[in-house]
Amino acid sequence: MREQIKLYEPIKKWLESKGFDVAPDAEKIPVLVKDIFPIRSWIHPDVIGIKNFEVCVVEVEINLDKIYEVMGKCMLWKTTATYVYIAFPKEKCNKFKVLKKFGIGLLGVSKDDVEEVIKIFPRERSLTELHPLNYEKEREFYNQIRRIIT
Repeated sequence: MREQIKLYEPIKKWLESKGFDVAPDAEKIPVLVKDIFPIRSWIHPDVIGIKNFEVCVVEVEINLDKIYEVMGKCMLWKTTATYVYIAFPKEKCNKFKVLKKFGIGLLGVSKDDVEEVIKIFPRERSLTELHPLNYEKEREFYNQIRRIIT
């Protein structure tokens, strides 16, 4: 967990450079997913940015062995966020080609730099959508984050 915290600041700066407002303490923000994933009622993001009524979620992971677990979380995020990324420490970052197919970006993060290994800006329309983005739910999520930021 401590190493994941070190990655927060560079990710925050990167999102801000893309024009996003970044929510503080995003991991404390519960997001209801019971309607699409009945095993869990809520999930908590690692990093959230918002702009122009769109949401960007970044899941931060340091252990490559957890790629399937974090991909599963990202597939849930894709139902409530326009942009979804997985972030790994740069030295551990492999180009998982399947992520692009599902519209999940990949960030390689060092202590003062973020490399967009798999780019998803702007959102591509030729994706394999397992569960499409719910724009109404994203708007509710956006408004929740906007209240926290302001």
